[in-house]
Amino acid sequence: MESEEYILYQEGRNAMEKGDFATAAEMLKRSAETTPHFKTYECIGECLLEEGKFREAVFYLSAAAGLGNKSFRSYYFLAKALLELGNLELAKIKLNQALSIKPDYRSAKDLLNKISD
Repeated sequence: MESEEYILYQEGRNAMEKGDFATAAEMLKRSAETTPHFKTYECIGECLLEEGKFREAVFYLSAAAGLGNKSFRSYYFLAKALLELGNLELAKIKLNQALSIKPDYRSAKDLLNKISD
């Protein structure tokens, strides 16, 4: 039998796929209450970005980046949130961190080039 946390995580991911980011964030937060995991935090941050809740997104994406060992996506999304908050220099640092983990990460390269021009 699957754990409640896993079921909540899957429901959150399904809601994300449907574009229901508010429901997804709620399900994922409930999952993370019992079982903190970098991917869950990353997904919460991604949902919050989509909802325009940039400060809250920074919190979850920072946690995801700190917990994960292959957290290039967390750093990328964190950079996007920081850009929305007007922190260009820190966003560049986070994009470079993403690229240090995955040098061929196209989205991070493209965004870094865009903001460096």
